[in-house]
Amino acid sequence: MSEMTLNNLSQEGSAPENNLSSDSEDDYNVLVAEVKDHQLLLQLLRTFQAKCKSNATTIKDLGGKLFEAESQLLIHKEKAQFFDEKCRDKGDLIATLKASIQINNEMTTRNAAAHDMNIKLMQNRITELQNALDTQAKDDQPNSGTIHDTQLEKFQEQIADYKRIIELNESTICQLKEKVTALETKVKLDATIIENKNHELAQVTNSISTAESTILKLKKEVTALETTAQLAEINIKQKDEQTENKSSHRGYKITNLVSTKLIEITGLAPFAAPFKDIPCRNGNGWMVVQRRFDGSVNFSEGSYIDGFGSLAGEFWLGLEKLYILTNITPHMLHIQLVDFDDNTWYAEYDHFIVGNKICDYNLVNLGYYSGNAGDALRNHVHEGFNKCNLNGKFYASTSRNRNTKDGIYWGTRGNLKSCTMLLKSMFI
Repeated sequence: MSEMTLNNLSQEGSAPENNLSSDSEDDYNVLVAEVKDHQLLLQLLRTFQAKCKSNATTIKDLGGKLFEAESQLLIHKEKAQFFDEKCRDKGDLIATLKASIQINNEMTTRNAAAHDMNIKLMQNRITELQNALDTQAKDDQPNSGTIHDTQLEKFQEQIADYKRIIELNESTICQLKEKVTALETKVKLDATIIENKNHELAQVTNSISTAESTILKLKKEVTALETTAQLAEINIKQKDEQTENKSSHRGYKITNLVSTKLIEITGLAPFAAPFKDIPCRNGNGWMVVQRRFDGSVNFSEGSYIDGFGSLAGEFWLGLEKLYILTNITPHMLHIQLVDFDDNTWYAEYDHFIVGNKICDYNLVNLGYYSGNAGDALRNHVHEGFNKCNLNGKFYASTSRNRNTKDGIYWGTRGNLKSCTMLLKSMFI
């Protein structure tokens, strides 16, 4: 309703100004205030909707970048695998060549030594034959020329054979030395190639590390934006419900909804959590860590470590978050209980601590108890916190035996209709 309409109503339904009663003036002021509040809420809703659209566009862009980065990472990994296989093959080849060179060197050394020995023996033999010829030439008579010529030819043939063997051995040694030199050159060349491949592999590894860091950063940004968008959507829903619950006349009522905030802790991805105020119980700003009231979430199948459920409905925050929160700073734990007769109780502990994963997220400490529900949680100290009785099966029927302890119960109070656990730092 616009202000002009309100003025028209005021003019049509009013006598002269001096006849207006104080009640009608109050009604008019209340209506004007309602209209202003309604316009302010509409403006806030438009702002939240614009932010949601902007966040959705940003998330879409980041999703594209993330896909591109993951594709590049896959390509780099394939290259790295290819280079690794090549380097492994080259390494095997080098090892084989080195072994061959060593064997050839040993064989060459042995053959060279044997050839040298043979050459020396043959040279000695040639010397002996030559000496024998000279001696025979001096001792022989002129009438023994034919015998001398025959022996001389035989000795000369033996000397020629020995010389051919020596030349053959020397040629074999030269060939073996050339082969060893060629193998050494090939090993050096392969070593240079492998060194280049290792350099390329190091570059690919660095590229993979950079791509993985970029992907991790993008994932964190996407998570933060999705959480922000989720918070904006919840806030819009709450504003819509507040607007719908406003009436156009005096006596309107605004719903008392739970707010939602984004929690940022070093070493942990940002996460959203609902918050609630508890009148007369250590002020405002209590974080909801568990809430059950309609059985819409199956508490026997959820991930108790990471958390599950809906921020606006049944909910479990998560054991890892509880461990980090309660070990950063001391926290109080407040528990609200309601039965099917709408009787309410509460229990509060002033120093609540949850252990880590190694300790099965056990309930380490509770501190001092206060309240009217009874100190039933004390029996679960040193047990996994998620195993407490408030996480049992939900029964929506009042016909359930209240003394049967297989549902949601607290001490002797069985088959409760709803329960809520809330957490608050002692320094807030």
